[in-house]
Amino acid sequence: MLTARFAFFYLTYFAGLGVMLPWFNVYFETLGMSGFRIGILTAIVPMGKMVFPTIWARRADRSGRRRQLTIVACFLSVGATGAFLFVETFFGLALACIALSLVDGPRLPMVEATTMDLTREGRLDYGRARAWGSVGFILAAVAVGAVVGAGPIRIVLHATLLFAALNAAAALFLPEAPVVPAPGGASLRSFVRQRRVVVFFAACMLMQASHGAYYAFFSIHMQREGYARGSIGLLWGLGVAAEIVIMFLSRSLSARFAPVPVMIGCTLVAGARWGLLAASAHPVVVVAAQMLHAFTFAAFHIAAVSQTHRIFPRELHASGQGLLGGITYGLGTVTGAFVSGFLFDLAGAWRMFGTSAAIALAGTLALTAFRLFPHNRRDRGPDGGADGRADGGEREATRIDAAAV
Repeated sequence: MLTARFAFFYLTYFAGLGVMLPWFNVYFETLGMSGFRIGILTAIVPMGKMVFPTIWARRADRSGRRRQLTIVACFLSVGATGAFLFVETFFGLALACIALSLVDGPRLPMVEATTMDLTREGRLDYGRARAWGSVGFILAAVAVGAVVGAGPIRIVLHATLLFAALNAAAALFLPEAPVVPAPGGASLRSFVRQRRVVVFFAACMLMQASHGAYYAFFSIHMQREGYARGSIGLLWGLGVAAEIVIMFLSRSLSARFAPVPVMIGCTLVAGARWGLLAASAHPVVVVAAQMLHAFTFAAFHIAAVSQTHRIFPRELHASGQGLLGGITYGLGTVTGAFVSGFLFDLAGAWRMFGTSAAIALAGTLALTAFRLFPHNRRDRGPDGGADGRADGGEREATRIDAAAV
């Protein structure tokens, strides 16, 4: 089954993140790293995502070999992940992070492009396939949290390597992408120079940057506030459980709401979420903040992926998703990690999360500005005539777009 193959890829990929995001920084702290150094280590892999996903994806668009390049990236990621087993110094860990940054970033954008292409052809449901990634994340975060609560923290390295190997195996079962190789076709540069595209990606970057404090220091902050490691794993799992609900409902929700208004609403919710964490570490407050992850990540991510697919023509779909990943999860994560690492040491967790709220609201302003630009025709449909064909009318385009997410 086509959905099962993509579901297995997403499950194993995000299970690896379900170990890395909550627990790698805790592991770094046990090695004696300062908040500033943890911020640097956290930023290295996303820094690679600023550049390498676009390079790999552009190569995939030009050659039409998206599946083959995805497999190569996945197997190289296994080797890079294994390097963490052999280093414990700051510089050794930094080198391992650099190696991972070269090959980790391209995996997801190339698969996202294929998933969206198949969804728009009516052969796949993006939300349902992607939801299994959230399932993988929650199971890994909770299970590893329970293990490290009773055993050595170093188990996170072995768990991450296991999921990287399973993800490489999953990549072997992915189908060929419905790609039209277009050497000398549409110019990626002509799109990224458009002011409206710049503003759109800037908004995505700001939203992700506002999550920097959460991804880098939520586990450490909760631990310092007296939460047990098992409870911290459950809190991460709670956030992703809320995310799963949105993923499964995405088809019906996207039929009612356009991507950009959804993104604006999500940035406002993010401001409220980080404000809650800045105000209190009381369990009720923290649980409420975690439930909002359904909007600050899941709804925003689906809308951003859909809008990116609308902006770029078919022959640049992988490149567009690569740019989204590079700017959002690359530059945005790097910015958030550095800012949060600096503030965590200097001003404390409360001011750090308060700053995150302000960054999210800046994303609201950027998305509002994006809506003021004239819309391209393809923004109203899945391809918008980008491949030279009529889109079948605005009503049909709307119907297909609703099925896309």
